[in-house]
Amino acid sequence: MSELPPNFYESIFEHLHIGLKVWKLEDPEDPGSLRLIASNLAASGATGVKRELFLGKTISEAFPDAVRDGLAAAWAEVATNGKAKDMGEIVYSDPRIREGVFSVFAFPLPDNTVAVAFENITRRKWEIAAVERKASFIHLLQKVAVNANETDSSDVAFQECLDDVCKHTGWPVGHVYRVDPGGDSLSPTALWHIDDPEQFRTFREVTERTPFDRGAGLPGRVLADGEPHWIIDVMEDENFPRARVVEDLGVKGAFGFPVMLRREVAAVLEFFSPESKVPDHLLLDVMQQVGIQLGRVIERERSRAP
Repeated sequence: MSELPPNFYESIFEHLHIGLKVWKLEDPEDPGSLRLIASNLAASGATGVKRELFLGKTISEAFPDAVRDGLAAAWAEVATNGKAKDMGEIVYSDPRIREGVFSVFAFPLPDNTVAVAFENITRRKWEIAAVERKASFIHLLQKVAVNANETDSSDVAFQECLDDVCKHTGWPVGHVYRVDPGGDSLSPTALWHIDDPEQFRTFREVTERTPFDRGAGLPGRVLADGEPHWIIDVMEDENFPRARVVEDLGVKGAFGFPVMLRREVAAVLEFFSPESKVPDHLLLDVMQQVGIQLGRVIERERSRAP
């Protein structure tokens, strides 16, 4: 049998595609005494920090949050009982490393030592979540389309849409404005989805007595250009008249989209959250398609009118 080349195992350790840190437990009674004795390049890549910063330091010094969160105790247990531990997916953040989701597996080595193999799977989780989110939006659009095809009443279609969108997004408030004859103003309707009527009572009362002209407020902006609009915080928005009526409306984040009848806006659906929200462009794109589906109900409704 031929002899292995010098530093054979060191080379394997260094070039593994997964992160690997080796910790020696100096005091069996103190998980914080785990001292980092080896770390490969992949470990630095996964955490975003150079290994030279932590080699030779205890886990209490290098990663105090790992002690607080119980990770050090779990690894110390592996070092003392000699049994490997698959820790699954762990969300970890520390002022010294970038936040991420890690797949972690710990296995024992001789002399109260534990090796921790891990991989940063944050991007993979994001990609999976993005695919699942797109699929869920497609399902929502299909549901709205089916409901719209099964009714000739725009009020029924609007109410079902309010309920479905609020349930899907988790936004607690949805409302409908209809465009007045002439097409330059909007009036509030009695069509609502409200998870907690008492919490949003003031906002509902203000809304139901507030019409809008083209370009004014969220509904007016949607009417003006026939495009969905998003407001991060209505209380800070210069063109949200309802915010000037009372000091606190109980809502902040908002978006609205048009119901299109051919090339004209026939109604505006608006949704609200009690928290500020950054724009979600995928949601707005889907809502624009939802508005087209709802417009077909209005078209059928008008074609049946005497």
